[in-house]
Amino acid sequence: MRAAPRAGLRLLLRDLSTRPPGRVMAGLSEHDRAELIALFTLMRSGEGFVNDMLPVPDCAGQVTQPVLVIASRTDGSVPFAHAESLAAAVPRAEPAESRADGHMIWFAPDYPAIAGRIKEFLGAG
Repeated sequence: MRAAPRAGLRLLLRDLSTRPPGRVMAGLSEHDRAELIALFTLMRSGEGFVNDMLPVPDCAGQVTQPVLVIASRTDGSVPFAHAESLAAAVPRAEPAESRADGHMIWFAPDYPAIAGRIKEFLGAG
């Protein structure tokens, strides 16, 4: 990311979206690209990533608190079916669909609506 930020961003977007990286890049403002480059430059794969890959027992049905499940159909990291399954399994879950081009929903044009949904869900809206 430090040596070739735009190329690095394009490479990372391949795994974060089901859409072509060039299309995702074209949909990002220059500011959003800079924000993503800064974010990815700071990230390091380590124990957190390894923990994400470990099998865990399904305890979704035991969750008693309300849950807002936000997902995008073009997320290349987490299939939309996973969000649907989670929303169906958690008794008090509310699904929210983002039109984001990939995993990073806060860079989507509909993020103001998603942020409003989050605030409403948290009782702050």
